[in-house]
Amino acid sequence: MSCTDNCVAHAANTGDEVFLRIRGNAFLRIFPVPNSFALLFLACVLMPSASWAATFTVNRSDDAPDHALGDNVCYAQGNGCTLRAAIEQASALPGMHTIAFDFSGAPTTISIDTSLPSISHQLTIDGYTNGGTPNTLAAGNNAIITVRIDGGNIGPSGTPGLRFLPGASNSVVRGVAITRFTGAGVLIDGQGGSNLTGLTLAGNFVGVDLDGFTPLPNEGDAVRIQNEAAYATAGGSQPADRNLIVAPSSSAGISAFGATSARVAGNFIGTDRTGNALIATGQGLYVGSSDNTMAEHNVIGAQDVGVYIDGGVNHIALRTNRIGVGTDGANLTGANSRHGVFITNGSHDQSPYFPQIGTTNPADGNTIAHWRGNGIRADRQTNNATSISFMSVLGNSIYATVGEGIELIDTATGQGAAPGSRAPNSVVGMSRPTITSATAGVVNFMLTNGPLEYPVRFELFSNTECGASGWGPGRTYLGSVSVSGNGGQYSGSMALPNLPVGTPLTMTATVDYGGQFGTSEFSQCVAIQAGPVSNGGSKVAAVPTMGELGLALLSALLLGVGALRAPRSVDSDLEQNDGRAPGKHGAK
Repeated sequence: MSCTDNCVAHAANTGDEVFLRIRGNAFLRIFPVPNSFALLFLACVLMPSASWAATFTVNRSDDAPDHALGDNVCYAQGNGCTLRAAIEQASALPGMHTIAFDFSGAPTTISIDTSLPSISHQLTIDGYTNGGTPNTLAAGNNAIITVRIDGGNIGPSGTPGLRFLPGASNSVVRGVAITRFTGAGVLIDGQGGSNLTGLTLAGNFVGVDLDGFTPLPNEGDAVRIQNEAAYATAGGSQPADRNLIVAPSSSAGISAFGATSARVAGNFIGTDRTGNALIATGQGLYVGSSDNTMAEHNVIGAQDVGVYIDGGVNHIALRTNRIGVGTDGANLTGANSRHGVFITNGSHDQSPYFPQIGTTNPADGNTIAHWRGNGIRADRQTNNATSISFMSVLGNSIYATVGEGIELIDTATGQGAAPGSRAPNSVVGMSRPTITSATAGVVNFMLTNGPLEYPVRFELFSNTECGASGWGPGRTYLGSVSVSGNGGQYSGSMALPNLPVGTPLTMTATVDYGGQFGTSEFSQCVAIQAGPVSNGGSKVAAVPTMGELGLALLSALLLGVGALRAPRSVDSDLEQNDGRAPGKHGAK
């Protein structure tokens, strides 16, 4: 007698009966036999066999362990299967396994008392098996999730919810809520190796109750990817993949620290399920010392910083995100927020390399608004830090920030702080362009002190109002033109769409070093003026170039708003504490 690959025997405490489990937790009573025959039967069927794909179905909401670890049967003392017992059995059984749930479709909270076992084998945890349904909305989240894994009874600080370690490559978590653990809600920890790749979190609520509105945050980062975990994905390309992620105001919604090729896509981070109301969450996305991070199509709200890029980060791309802006344009920033995107090398030795915020394809542009500091701030903060270079900001919509829309600054040396000043050489170093005139139909521009031999892409934006400093922002992308320079001097013109006289315009300049880009801050804000028409077109009278201060005064006169009386009014705490406060990382 032998066991096939799809069966495991189990003798419960029922006297002389033998039960046979087939693929999961379904038990078949074979026959009543004397104990000696039962033992002989078990000895036969438990002979070594090939691994298989098993499904363990959780139907108990308590935290009891499995009664006999390693027998490949999810059976907690007293009958039924708990989440802990299912993870224990899946971890002991070679193969690719699934944890399903059966509470007859009823919303259920699984209360965890002590740290759950780490997961180091490929495993799918699928909460939608309890009758829930994934999101179907392009904007919003109508997912029905009926299983909540809750760590509210756990005492020790830093205890994560679900912890994935090397060996758990290609695991999937979907359709569950994970709340109130004392560490990260989900911890993906490569432990410095190369054997944790391809893990996917899709269609979950992390840090929020089953209603999608009530915050029940975990104490650490909601999701943390670290220590060389590679190709982890939070979210995905389809509405069903959308995660709803909430963290406390001292932590990040998603953090990638020492991660490789992480992808964060299509999520609502720091919001409720509508994507239009801020819930807690210190930083929406935190990335430090990581390579090849992609964040796209997310709605991100935060109390502090929307996307924090903290030193030693190579190749990070932000595309089509709404950072501080809800699905209907709502303000998703805290009253004391700092910046939409904050790039700094802090105390790290390696500078950020190739941050890409938008691309030359206008469809990839991000929307960044409502921040009390800057829309985008790149800041070299210490004297021993290297340069922040090759940062491209292309095709984005940036508006309604208290500080400048784009700020390139070296706070270690005090360079670049004054409104309208040139970006420091240690932080991109690209000069702002100058709009020399703008009439109905045509805008003329120039750039001095540009690169000597590389082409420059000039992007044009319209606005509903100018920034408080008179420089920027750039709300609506109108188009671009590439101009070749002559010894660092550039000039050109662009056709304007049919915009009303008085519409404020701004520009940026981006040098192209052969595929490596560096973008300036916004130009001064200039209103479209009425102008005579000649030969069927607009006649442009150029405004003399008078230097940065003169241009700022001219802008103020044109707008009639006394722009220079309201310099960049960033709160004092924004200027003094740009470092990430302690305790914002969750479990490490």
